[in-house]
Amino acid sequence: MLKSGINKPLRRSFIFGSCILQDKTVGETMRKAVFVLALFVVLFALVSCCGDSDPEFNLILDANDGSGTSSTIRISASDRKVPACPFTRDGYGLAVWNTKQDGSGTVYRKGDVIPSVDNYTLYAQWGIALKESTTEWTTATYALDRDVTISERVVISGDATLYLSEGYTLIASEGINVPGESSITIDGSGVLKAIGQNDAAIGGNEDERTGTIVINGGTINATTKNSYYGSYGAAIGSGRGGVSSGTILIHGGTVTAVIPEGSSGAGIGAGHLGFFENISISGGKVTARGGNSGTGIGGCESSGGNITISGGVVDAIGGGAASGIGGGAGSGGNINISGGIVSAIGGFSSAGIGGGQQGDGGTITISGGTVVAIGGDCETVGIGGGYKGSDGTLNLDGVSLKVSSDNLNWTDYDGSNRMVYMKTVDSIPIIPYQGSYLLLRRKNR
Repeated sequence: MLKSGINKPLRRSFIFGSCILQDKTVGETMRKAVFVLALFVVLFALVSCCGDSDPEFNLILDANDGSGTSSTIRISASDRKVPACPFTRDGYGLAVWNTKQDGSGTVYRKGDVIPSVDNYTLYAQWGIALKESTTEWTTATYALDRDVTISERVVISGDATLYLSEGYTLIASEGINVPGESSITIDGSGVLKAIGQNDAAIGGNEDERTGTIVINGGTINATTKNSYYGSYGAAIGSGRGGVSSGTILIHGGTVTAVIPEGSSGAGIGAGHLGFFENISISGGKVTARGGNSGTGIGGCESSGGNITISGGVVDAIGGGAASGIGGGAGSGGNINISGGIVSAIGGFSSAGIGGGQQGDGGTITISGGTVVAIGGDCETVGIGGGYKGSDGTLNLDGVSLKVSSDNLNWTDYDGSNRMVYMKTVDSIPIIPYQGSYLLLRRKNR
């Protein structure tokens, strides 16, 4: 053993970082050093992976001709939502935001989630601010900069776009007329309340053609007046006696179209004795209720036209002698359901989906979604024809019937493998099944 000058064992010293470790043996010292080094590595890894678990990004808001300059907002990855607009513009209201200055890019509304991209830029898109006197709308973009009530009927000429600005409400006390060859596109996150009578709340006038109605967003409440003499227009669609025409496209938003008791007309579709050609629903939440002889969605004392449902949540209730979806006392028309969650309840003597009291089922194709269909009284089917009509052409390939053993009192299938009988006609708790179809009928014939 080596000896120091004072005849003592020589300790070996090892320096790690700023620490000097000494021990009697090199082996023990090395073990401690490795442990300390490993601890440093683990701590560094933890800091590296967890220290910035919720990174921040710059969101750039461009006023795009509005007041003020571009505003840079710091947002976190966990809260990447479009904020309220910090800009104003005289005579205009904010419509939406867009990733392109000219509005040709991706559209964003307040509360939408943006990508985790630094310096992501959104440009304000402006619309002409509506006033109480703005009753003639042309091919232009309109928006709100405050709550507005228009007491005269609005008339569209051309292709108008209405953006319902966040936090504001537009009341059209006499409704919005969309005559043939014209169109209106409704979007945004505000509220529209429209009221009709013999003219549709949103759509055609009495005995006239109807143009195209597109709903992409917003909260839409459409109804008709509960007049002493009655009302006969649809909530959204054609007026009383409206001739063959019209297209309704619902892609989003919350849409409520209800005809009051004592009045006639479809919730969405035809006015009394009218006809509506094309109705398509691909998204949003849609609630539609018809009046006397009016469907929730479809005809009114007429066939259902062409009805397509591929998405969204749809609740449709028919009035007396009218189906939930399809014909109002007449044939169901052409009905195609490929997606969404659909609930349809028929009125007296009418199918849930298909024909009204005296109509056949038309052509009904169901290939997807979740569908609950309940026929009205007088032994009518959930899907098919009305009380006095045939079932028509039913394309239900791949439809799966499920029977609940809880809450509902069921009997057996009727042999056609498409209808289920119920023993009662009292209030029915509806239990939808994902990916299946409950084709219900009130009682056996």
